[in-house]
Amino acid sequence: MNYIVLNNEKIVIDIENGLSFYKEKNNKLYPLNEKEFLYIKKLFNRDDNYFESLESSINSNKSISNISLIKVMFEFLEQNIPEEDKDNFYENIKTLKLNFHDVDTNLAARYDAYNNIIEIEKDKIDEINQSLKTGNFDLQTGINLIHELTHMASRRKEENNFYCGFTKYPSAYESDKNDGLTEGMTELIAINAFQSNHKYMSPYYFELCFVNQLLNLVGRPILVESYFGNKGIKDLEIQLNKIIPDKDKSNLLFRLIELNFQALKLRRPQNFAGRVQDMLLDYFEAKLEYLISTKEYTKEQIEYLIYYFENSLVKPELLHLINKDPDNYIGLIESNERFYEIVNKHNKLNRSKTL
Repeated sequence: MNYIVLNNEKIVIDIENGLSFYKEKNNKLYPLNEKEFLYIKKLFNRDDNYFESLESSINSNKSISNISLIKVMFEFLEQNIPEEDKDNFYENIKTLKLNFHDVDTNLAARYDAYNNIIEIEKDKIDEINQSLKTGNFDLQTGINLIHELTHMASRRKEENNFYCGFTKYPSAYESDKNDGLTEGMTELIAINAFQSNHKYMSPYYFELCFVNQLLNLVGRPILVESYFGNKGIKDLEIQLNKIIPDKDKSNLLFRLIELNFQALKLRRPQNFAGRVQDMLLDYFEAKLEYLISTKEYTKEQIEYLIYYFENSLVKPELLHLINKDPDNYIGLIESNERFYEIVNKHNKLNRSKTL
């Protein structure tokens, strides 16, 4: 049997009947859906020019083809997008429009997913291009721009539905509304483009921390594939349910992440962020206990897991950097204290085993 693996599923290739493709589940063959079929067909098409290249997509769009900085950013994004989602990325580049503002609008950049438009201050583009020549780079402006380009890279249109990152709209289902998670993942990718420790200045500090904690729990591939593949939170929930088998808990976690995102502008006492971080710590503690008991990770790997999670925590003492009052975020201090209790418990167990 000939097969390749796509999105963790076995795709069987029948070469005896004119190159046919099927999906195998429980030793049975099923037809591919339209998206899978088109992708597989492209993989095996003998026309070397079948795939649209990044360069040709950029060159076909006159509004961006002469902006060298955007080309560099697109190259970075292309390297991070799964192969099966790159065609969608190229198509979005072809129709992307940049609307420039000549005056300060207090909004450095904004992406309109419905119309595939980025609105940006013209001075910001000029500023970045000039700073590239002088070496005095404006990091904040660069991150703002690639943040919006990353939104564009994760945008998809199917019939009357639009997708952007983990969010689908319009939709009557709460599970499709994941703007907070989408902003956190978008910001993480944007910051990684500059290899910057920019997290504490990010307007998406909460969402960035939560996504980093999730990355520590479920792994980067699942997050990247779900984000650029517009798969929503289904695969993330599956992975979390492997750590703690409780579907209601994982569903509540993502609803609270969204609720916290929507409530941030209210500047009122709230416990959403504290509850989110406490729930993520539940998963962290369960995963840590499992890895220790099964010896699946080395001591060094476990120490790195702890180190990474610690650096992903929402720290109340840093909230003033994004003009937030830490007193408004009930439960954050306690969740930070709980993290160190979990780590101390782990260290005591380790010491007792070595005695």
